[in-house]
Amino acid sequence: MSPDVAPVEGEEMSLENKRILVVEDEFLLARELTKILESAGALVVGPIPSAARAMARLREETVDAAVLDINVRGEDVERLADALKEHAVPMIFATGYEDHHVRRNHPDAPCLPKPVDLEKLVTLLGEALG
Repeated sequence: MSPDVAPVEGEEMSLENKRILVVEDEFLLARELTKILESAGALVVGPIPSAARAMARLREETVDAAVLDINVRGEDVERLADALKEHAVPMIFATGYEDHHVRRNHPDAPCLPKPVDLEKLVTLLGEALG
């Protein structure tokens, strides 16, 4: 992934002013996710490197969608994913885990393997928020 992310063609409007929660503990990926989402017009909430901190943030503000790593600093995002689902917030998993109980418990959430295809991520978010 390049440090300078170009805007994704045709997707600028789909994420315009949408609040996207990013939960990721890998600094470089978190930075790339933030850049690509902002270039598509999103307002990034985070990135947050902890599931517990993300849960606390959700109690303070609402989000339109979320991008979640499944395992952040040794803790899984199960409770966070459950809370998002309960509030009908679309989520996408961006993870290196192919088979994990969080994915099995949330089969409707798309999952992108790492390294994340950033253009596909923006497309999936646009479709989810359509």
